[in-house]
Amino acid sequence: PLLEAPAWRAPARRRPPTTPSAAPSRAAAPPARVPLAREVELVDRATAALHAGDVDAALAAIADHATATHGAGQLVEDALALEIEALCTREDRAAVTPKLEAFDARFPASAQRARLTTACRQEP
Repeated sequence: PLLEAPAWRAPARRRPPTTPSAAPSRAAAPPARVPLAREVELVDRATAALHAGDVDAALAAIADHATATHGAGQLVEDALALEIEALCTREDRAAVTPKLEAFDARFPASAQRARLTTACRQEP
């Protein structure tokens, strides 16, 4: 008897896995950079309010800066120093202490620290 040759088949193509790890990454785009002029405007507004004795307006301007820059603006060190100074003016020691510690950790060689020590009457 003749044996029939098996029918020829093309090798099966393997599809790449469709698991989430194989899918292309679609990480969120970084936030848009805020123009320096806008940062200067917000920091100037906070400074003017603080010098006028309006602590609430100064803190509001600093909050606007933090929101606009996501805490990573070019003037973030100045903004954080103004926030601490405003809290010291308000004599809110419970808020000042952790803010000063975070400031010192983030900006250990800050020229702002001497001013904050004077404003808050605390040792560095």
